[in-house]
Amino acid sequence: MKSGHGCYLVSDKNEEYLDLTAGTFNLSLGYQNEKILKAVQFQLNQLTHCSSSFEVDSVVELQTRLLACSSDVRPANSSRFW
Repeated sequence: MKSGHGCYLVSDKNEEYLDLTAGTFNLSLGYQNEKILKAVQFQLNQLTHCSSSFEVDSVVELQTRLLACSSDVRPANSSRFW
C-alpha cells in the first residue's frame, strides 16, 4: 500500500481497497482527514512533545473536559486521570 484517503487504501498499482481492517485511529477518522491533518500540523508547530513532569494548558483543559463528561462511568469521588 502506498497511500490512503477516507476509508480506502491505494496500492502501488493504484488499485483502491476498502480498508475493513483499519486500526483504532483511521477506523474512525479515515486517511488524510483534512481537519485532523491541520490540527496535527498546528500542534507540531507548537509543541511536539513535553514530559508529563510539566503542566501543559491543553492537557489540563482536556482533563477538565474528560472529568466533566465522565461522572457516570468513573469511581465516585475520583477527580484525576493518569
